[in-house]
Amino acid sequence: MRNLLFLVACLSGLSLIGCSKDILVTCQTVETTTTVISKEFSGFLQAKASATITAENEAIIGQILVETGKSVIAGTSLFLLDTGSQIKAPISGVVSNILVNQGKFITKGQALTDIVNNQTLELNIDVPIELSSQLKIGLPIEIIDSSKNVSLKSRINFISPGVNRNEQSILAKATVHNNGSFRDNQIVSAKVIWSKRAGVLVPTTAISIVGGRNFVFVVTGQKSETGEVVLVAEPRLVVLGDVQGQAYEVVSGLEAGEKVVGSEIVNLSNGVPMKCRDNESES
Repeated sequence: MRNLLFLVACLSGLSLIGCSKDILVTCQTVETTTTVISKEFSGFLQAKASATITAENEAIIGQILVETGKSVIAGTSLFLLDTGSQIKAPISGVVSNILVNQGKFITKGQALTDIVNNQTLELNIDVPIELSSQLKIGLPIEIIDSSKNVSLKSRINFISPGVNRNEQSILAKATVHNNGSFRDNQIVSAKVIWSKRAGVLVPTTAISIVGGRNFVFVVTGQKSETGEVVLVAEPRLVVLGDVQGQAYEVVSGLEAGEKVVGSEIVNLSNGVPMKCRDNESES
């Protein structure tokens, strides 16, 4: 609370002891960049190719020819029956849990195991109905891994014509080619890219919030009584857009080429002399 009152008073131009104290800060030149307008959703992946292996007739399992977790190709023999016939894999993939034991009697239609091919997956996300006007075929979509990095990229290729009654959401899908990191039925975070535009970004640490309004400190030069040019902090009201990683998009209030203070802002106020670290010492 004390720091907030100090900041409010200094922003208002009041003369307070300590407002003119020389401060060492980190400065950053604002550059034009591409800002991404996006929204992150929770979704799940489904294998595009999977098969449940069932018994075609009554028989006894004479021999199990594969192991759980092993990769097979289409046509590989999976089970040898007491009748001498074999049950083969209809698709290539990985053998899931084997549901029967050797010597077990099986009946027609009984599930024996599953084969899942994770090479191509289908991403399913539910988009709230209020965002339906932005949802379009071809929109880029990114799957985010546990480290918050983009792991897979694709584009939306299906939008449900109906709405989920309970969730009031719209199902959207995208086909992704797996890099080996994901599995069938896995829940993932997916980011839909609505649009991209040119703009400027500032670090989240550069933002001061006073009275519900957002400010940054712009680095400017002023002449001292001795005629020497010194760097001072000038508070500037800005309008913020979306968060881009560790930075905010600035919709208005800043221009490319201006320099802002990116750290130690809690001790800054209007006209306070300061010094920039490293190569940002000249304005």
